[in-house]
Amino acid sequence: MKKRALFVIPLLVAAMVMSCFAANLSVSGKKNIVIPEAGQPAAQEEYTLTVDGAPVAGADAGWEISINGDNYLEWDFEDPDDINGFFNYIKGASIKDGVLTVTDQAEESTFYVRATYNGESKSFKVNLVTESVTEVATVSFTSQFGGAFLHAPAFDAEVSSDLAESYGFEDSVDGVSVLDVLVKAHELTFGDEFTEATAATFLKIGQYGSPDTQFGVSSAEYFGGFLLNHAMANDGTKYDANNYNATTVTTQAVTDGDFVEFFFYEDESYGDSINWFTDGAGNYSRTFETKAHVGLDLTLNSFFAMSASKFADEAEMVASDEADVAEGAQICLVDLDTGALTEIEGAVTDEDGCVTLRFNTPGTYTIVAATGDATFTQILMLTTVTVEADDFNAVKDGDNVVITGTVSDQIFAAKYDANERIIGVKKITDANRTVAFGEAAKIKVFSLADGVPFRAAITLTK
Repeated sequence: MKKRALFVIPLLVAAMVMSCFAANLSVSGKKNIVIPEAGQPAAQEEYTLTVDGAPVAGADAGWEISINGDNYLEWDFEDPDDINGFFNYIKGASIKDGVLTVTDQAEESTFYVRATYNGESKSFKVNLVTESVTEVATVSFTSQFGGAFLHAPAFDAEVSSDLAESYGFEDSVDGVSVLDVLVKAHELTFGDEFTEATAATFLKIGQYGSPDTQFGVSSAEYFGGFLLNHAMANDGTKYDANNYNATTVTTQAVTDGDFVEFFFYEDESYGDSINWFTDGAGNYSRTFETKAHVGLDLTLNSFFAMSASKFADEAEMVASDEADVAEGAQICLVDLDTGALTEIEGAVTDEDGCVTLRFNTPGTYTIVAATGDATFTQILMLTTVTVEADDFNAVKDGDNVVITGTVSDQIFAAKYDANERIIGVKKITDANRTVAFGEAAKIKVFSLADGVPFRAAITLTK
């Protein structure tokens, strides 16, 4: 059964549109400032205001310290005679022309460096700490556009909590954020072209925390999204009875073992679909096991990413009965060294979303469901298939094959061509159990009754 067309654009689309009109101001600098020890010289860090990707000289912008980011007035009652008490006074900290000075009189606290330019402003959160702490998370991630991966899938990559800030971006996460991972993905995609000076060309974050541009693609053309652990990320709270509040790249934290998938909404109906396989018994997994030459029966299930905010996580999504099957999807092999996709010949899901895969060589394979002729665009999501060796025997004309087991009259032999694909099955009925193949082949003889092998001498003849 095919999925129905979308007729209602969810609230997330409105957020997309709003982010497209965000101002292109960005403040960059060091996120955590270590307070000097007593008697040590003041620490100074320079912050940069970028407007439409171009740095603005510190003196050409208005710089101030804001306690809350919105620059409300706040009185310092400890020192009422200090003029700074009228305007967000932070003990031991001051800023001029973009240069923040922190003396040994400062105390651990959080505030904002705020830059104003031509009537618009942007704030950057700064933490005063007694010792520098950079957190690292080991995560996996993919990035895709136009039905292809933008870089090889990254597994167990170490991402630091200050990576985004080192390129002039800001998040609101104390540890590692999805934005840090997104920056890492840009490093893999663009290599040496992605630098602190050029970063804003490839990646721009709007005032609502979603990218106005990512991987060089403007949200005016395609809006970028991300999945966390194969589901729509949320903060655990709901904005109505059915939907969770989604997070953004700047507000979502990641921890060891997380999997992030960056994608674009490319479907004309915003029907881009999260997908997953179930086996013949209906069991969901992103890892399957089979044997060489043995058919692996899978069903491709899918759900609109745009509507996935109704689920707390992937487990809740796949357990629901609201998913549909995807007909016409092309199953592809993924080259993990490059991210390149290769279509598996004949591996297209039928009207029930079913497909049978057969691998002739033992090993580990990674597959994805590509859109193919499916009604809606399929997000490329990795599934691993581990193939073990089977008990087929390589034989040639004139060879005798002895298989140990119980003799059975219900005996079949499978014939393979040069590519080791099954091209025919022949029942063995004569007393000598002779298989009349006209060429060398690989065969497996087994009992249809209980699958227990038997002992027999099999001769290949022309």
